[in-house]
Amino acid sequence: MKKLTIGFKRALMVAGLSAFSSVASAALLATLPGNDCAGVFGDSFAECAIPDEWDLDNSPIIIKFNYSDGVPGAIEINSALFPSIDGSEFAFTGTGGSFGTWTYTPGPDDPAINFYTAKGGPDFNLFSNDGDPLAGDWFTPGGTTGPALSHIGFYDTERGEIPEPGSLALLGVGLLGIAGLARRRRSAA
Repeated sequence: MKKLTIGFKRALMVAGLSAFSSVASAALLATLPGNDCAGVFGDSFAECAIPDEWDLDNSPIIIKFNYSDGVPGAIEINSALFPSIDGSEFAFTGTGGSFGTWTYTPGPDDPAINFYTAKGGPDFNLFSNDGDPLAGDWFTPGGTTGPALSHIGFYDTERGEIPEPGSLALLGVGLLGIAGLARRRRSAA
């Protein structure tokens, strides 16, 4: 019985750590020719979504930041799907070059970031944000010596919101309840 309890405690600890931890890592999925929202992922900004090949949810674009020689240009926002986003949630480094970082400080109704793109020259890179929906590294095709950033775009499904602390607490209570039921069944047997 004691080993069973220790096993459940470990399982709960792993589940809790998984819910609260985030490992900042991004995976380069592909380098693609052309533009993301003007051809490869759709013919217009309103239709722009990650294709099935990389995302079965077809995550639509949330926001796109345009740059010219490191100077911020127009921001395009998919406000029909993500009305709470205004651009102030994002901060960047390296936008005058071919690599840098981004951070995201979402509000209560803002989506998570599952994918992002960095365009430079005739191509763009597609990244999967494995682990940390609040930060990531970007680089244009060609790596650190590639062309300067033209734009960076962020994508998510409407269902991909960042869990609030209350939701995580509810998950923990549910896991404790499951552990208690299993413990009772084991002691009854």
